Amino acid sequence: MKKRYLVISIVSMLVLIVGVSVAYFNAKIVGTGKDMIISVGKMKLAIKDGEVKTDSLMPILDSTKETKANTQTFTVERTSDSSIKTACYTIYLVIDNIGDNLKNKFFKYELLSNNNIISSGDFNNTNNEDKIELVSKQKITEETGSNTYTLRLWFSYDEVEDQTKYLQGSEETRTFTGHIYVSGNTGECPPTLADKLVDNWTKQYGEIGKREHFDGTVGDHDTEDGYDHSGVYYEDDKFTEGGNKVYYFSGNVTNNWVSFAGFYWRIIRTNEDGSIRLLYGGLEADKGANDNQYIGSTRAFNSSYRDPMYVGFKYGTSGNLSNNRTNETPAPILGPDEDTNSAGSKVTLNGWYKVNMNKSDGHNNTWDKYISRTAIYCNDRSQLSIIQGSVYYMAYGRLSTNKRPSFKCGVDYLGKLLEASQAEEDKFSGVNSKAKLENPIGLMTADEVAYAGGLHQTNLQPPYVYYYNNADGTKSATGSRDWWTMSPYYYNNAGSGYAAVYEVGSARVTGGLSEEGVYATGAVRPVISLKSCVTLSNASGEVTGDKDDPYVVQPISAECAAANN
Repeated sequence: MKKRYLVISIVSMLVLIVGVSVAYFNAKIVGTGKDMIISVGKMKLAIKDGEVKTDSLMPILDSTKETKANTQTFTVERTSDSSIKTACYTIYLVIDNIGDNLKNKFFKYELLSNNNIISSGDFNNTNNEDKIELVSKQKITEETGSNTYTLRLWFSYDEVEDQTKYLQGSEETRTFTGHIYVSGNTGECPPTLADKLVDNWTKQYGEIGKREHFDGTVGDHDTEDGYDHSGVYYEDDKFTEGGNKVYYFSGNVTNNWVSFAGFYWRIIRTNEDGSIRLLYGGLEADKGANDNQYIGSTRAFNSSYRDPMYVGFKYGTSGNLSNNRTNETPAPILGPDEDTNSAGSKVTLNGWYKVNMNKSDGHNNTWDKYISRTAIYCNDRSQLSIIQGSVYYMAYGRLSTNKRPSFKCGVDYLGKLLEASQAEEDKFSGVNSKAKLENPIGLMTADEVAYAGGLHQTNLQPPYVYYYNNADGTKSATGSRDWWTMSPYYYNNAGSGYAAVYEVGSARVTGGLSEEGVYATGAVRPVISLKSCVTLSNASGEVTGDKDDPYVVQPISAECAAANN
């Protein structure tokens, strides 16, 4: 059999060529790259490329990319003779030449920083001279000195679709060349949406503090009844992804309303990527006053339940946790794209997103372009314990006895990882191929509910908390309907067994957290994240954020529309 080759060139400003066989992926270095000095304003930066370290490879499954994909490591560093202390830059992958057989969804890329995936995509419908933005708002200072990145490239093997046609044709049709390009400016990166809102909240609340108690007792910012801790707080360090500071609303706040895409939303928190996380609050016309702040009718999280894998937002096969986490099948609550938003239907999150977020914003974009692909939605399946066949998941360990929530996936109540390494398979986003969301939408986590004031198996007392109240504080936002989170609770092995996740009570455990079998019916409240580059009306302080004066999302720029975040 004659070998067919994909010739892939990835260069850090200059030339590094890699030849790759598709039939028997045989990678080799054809040339070597060189250092290149670039100028960001008056700041000199050096891009240094690294070796491409590959062995003989076959077309690979996405699950094996960490060890089998072609990788290019490069470093952006401040030169010793630079006189500027800080710079902000964006990294692009520029396509110099791409053959027709590579302009498809199977030829993929990922960019990593500190072992975290910060950008991903494929080369479907790309053309020569296209410039793909890999990541923006990257900061380098005199103190940090340099930032190192790894670019992965691979041709993804598909077990269903016939890929023979991509292995045929001339070498020209199977050739890709490109280079890394950096542009930016001196000084700090422009403020993110989260930065602007935090400035506003500081004006409203004064210095923002950190809560240390989440058990309904007196302490720090809690008052004697243990519930009226309304305000904005922050979390950081070992309880957030990457240790980045996260700001969140807690208690009975009334100034976290946002108007977006014809709906009202409540701000849950800022995300580690500078975006902001929103909870569905009903139709814009209702201004949050109604008790139907959920989509469609009530529905099951999953109609199947006799296996631990069914706690997954997506899941794989039974047998063990690794099998459960392969994430081929979406839970019915996430569901296929085909579901509609007709009245009374069992609406899925994907179906609702497709109908509503793909509508025009009236300014040559769709609402989908406003939503972050890099925000993480945690479906924490790390296992606390297995007792007589019953599996208890880590959210239960954090919230039931220890009362210590976390924005970081996979840690215990002390902020320590329960497993040897963090499970990327539980960190759902629009860019993580191990936990890929076709549409960037999720649910609140039980931990987010706890940060906001919810307690495990405990009725809250008036004035309750924002996620439970309607805009007037006169009734529950979901009436008598309990609603789903995406946090696994346990697999109860009693009898025939059933999988359970956390839900927020309305009919029972008023405003608190309780377990519910995934087969039960509950309300569905979508959660989305607005990109860090999105602008809100007067987020600098003139808008109060209450139901009659909400933050209003402004039309986005072309650059923001094209960005992952």
